[in-house]
Amino acid sequence: MLRTLQQKLQTSLRSSLEEEISASYLFPSETLSVKQRLAIYRHNILASLLRALTEHYPVCKKLIGDTAFTGIAKQYMALYPSQCADLNSYGASLADFMETLPYIEQVAYLPDVARLEWSCHRVLQAPDTLGLDWYKLAELPSENHEQLIFELAPSVNLLSSSYPIHRIWSVNQTDYNGPEPINLDEGGVKLIVWRYRNELCLKPLDELSWQVLVAFSQQTSLGEIFTRLKMQEALLVLLPEFINQGWLANFSVATVECLRNA
Repeated sequence: MLRTLQQKLQTSLRSSLEEEISASYLFPSETLSVKQRLAIYRHNILASLLRALTEHYPVCKKLIGDTAFTGIAKQYMALYPSQCADLNSYGASLADFMETLPYIEQVAYLPDVARLEWSCHRVLQAPDTLGLDWYKLAELPSENHEQLIFELAPSVNLLSSSYPIHRIWSVNQTDYNGPEPINLDEGGVKLIVWRYRNELCLKPLDELSWQVLVAFSQQTSLGEIFTRLKMQEALLVLLPEFINQGWLANFSVATVECLRNA
């Protein structure tokens, strides 16, 4: 009974229509009708969701203006109601939703900028880690090195775009004071976004670094990466840099059975 009531209340709060719950379960106060009480709750919920989207996607809002962003946000909220009390997790699908809008072609880079903003948001929210244990790694027998599987830190995210979204993002930061013109024809970018000492960091990656980090994110063993990229020496040079930057949080040793099924 209680669960049914909660579900009906949630449906009513998300809807512009008054559900049966209005007459069946709720009662007016001395000053407000049931409809007015629901309207207040609904307004507060939608205002909270809109505020969360605005905080998570400030560059997108700046690029298209308050009115257009609010219109997109309201459409999104209607289709993607919040499923969690923690508003930090709300808005994960906004970039995908933007791609379904026919008029978004006029600002085709906007969904990828949204993906970058969401990456930045989640990186800042990610839990801290102690970093990779150098001593434990050094103790590993050399015959196990090719079975190493490195794990990206929770505060690391990878994304690519056909547009220079890192430049678009940088130019639209409140503290930016560099050159502003951006040529969309300058090409795309492969990015790593991470947190270093509570500071947000972005860096374009070269092709080899990108491929290696993507392989790490897919739990690929070092030996398999050696075989795939055929650049063992270059990879061994990159590893210390990745570790020093805090991009790698842990490692494990793949079993023979895991390697056979890879």
